[in-house]
Amino acid sequence: MRGAYYIDSKINMQYSYKYTDNLSNPKFKIHFDGDENGKTRKTVEAFKLEAIYETHEDEMMDMLKIRHNYSSNYIEKMKTLLKGTEISTEEIYRLAFGTYLDENSFNKRPLSRMKRDILKELGIIKP
Repeated sequence: MRGAYYIDSKINMQYSYKYTDNLSNPKFKIHFDGDENGKTRKTVEAFKLEAIYETHEDEMMDMLKIRHNYSSNYIEKMKTLLKGTEISTEEIYRLAFGTYLDENSFNKRPLSRMKRDILKELGIIKP
């Protein structure tokens, strides 16, 4: 039985980050897509998701470092380098960033949704 706080199959939030006092100190953030006061917000608050994800800010820092240190066509270069092997684009993302691209696989690796959202925001994953 579903309670009042559980998210339906449509999730109206996106994981993100914000800078507070300086550029070397980003903080984890959740954006709500048109559901500021709805079920999604209540779920995030009830399960203290922001506080939980804040404990993984080192993962976010790693993604920001990758974006800063690698060119925007990093994945394309990896594909070229690995051409002729059995490694797929999905596997390249998983190996390079520790996340899956396909939402159906998010349950296989912790923080996959968060990482995918932030990698999209950084322009590493193209829509």
